Amino acid sequence: MSMIVKQPDQAGDLRLKDFARATGVFIRTPIRKSLGTLPERPQELGGRRKVFDLNVFVLESWRSVTGRKKFYAKSYEAMEAFSRYITRIDDILDTDIHPSINDWNISYRTDDSARKAISIFVNRVLEMEREKLLTPQETRQIFKAAGSYRRESRRVLEHFESLQNPQIDEILKTKERTTGGMGAVMVEIISVAERIPSEQQKLIAKAFSNSFMATQIADDMHDIHDDIRNKVPNIAVAVLQKYAEEFDALIENKSTDISSYKRLAPRAYSELMEIGQSYISRIPVTPESMGVLRAIPQLFYKIVQLTSRGG
Repeated sequence: MSMIVKQPDQAGDLRLKDFARATGVFIRTPIRKSLGTLPERPQELGGRRKVFDLNVFVLESWRSVTGRKKFYAKSYEAMEAFSRYITRIDDILDTDIHPSINDWNISYRTDDSARKAISIFVNRVLEMEREKLLTPQETRQIFKAAGSYRRESRRVLEHFESLQNPQIDEILKTKERTTGGMGAVMVEIISVAERIPSEQQKLIAKAFSNSFMATQIADDMHDIHDDIRNKVPNIAVAVLQKYAEEFDALIENKSTDISSYKRLAPRAYSELMEIGQSYISRIPVTPESMGVLRAIPQLFYKIVQLTSRGG
């Protein structure tokens, strides 16, 4: 049966029920983590797991959208392993403060933790196929999605590094392929593993991609000092640079809470909100459960509004 997809008339057209579901996702994330109902992070990846885990958050968001109460632990493991691999590569890139793309390519290919992370991801997926939880075709789809994402994100970053003075449009395109693309692949992996119908898979992936992008606006607003220091592409920085006085005032203030943006950089703040709402408006209204993905970025803005980060 064909699925009719409606778009919202206004980005802010949300119901109390949507915010309640989104709040439930935020609340359930640390609870599920603390209950120990999910597999522990492989020790070979090292590091300390945070109470609020992005992978668990994506899982809970996906469950809210799909209505799935039960899922295979191994489906989550495969998604998490992919996420950990991508995160490790990004950590290498950020630590090196944007070397040439070829140097970065060599760095992550020779980094032990990155090699372990990709090995764990591959083994998780193949293990599911051996246990008949995935068909060979589903295994190929997952590997194709992961491989395509890495190739596309590398191509986009290579292009971005070649730009002398990247403008906001180029930064948004880069983030859409990297941040938005990662959200899409994460839910594609778990959707394939859980046998979500293919038409619904595409709709969910697109919705998560746009939800990730809308949330990225708030994250970039919060991280301007760190990203300027590390030369990381940042949407908020790109917008602020259009308004020199506002940029200087916000940087000197050394605070990145929402009230500081409203007070010191009102034009930049207005433009950033418009960009964020544009992504929220691309998330379909139907099925009804998609509302949670439109509410999550707006709740995230509320969280940023209550926080402050010094330079």
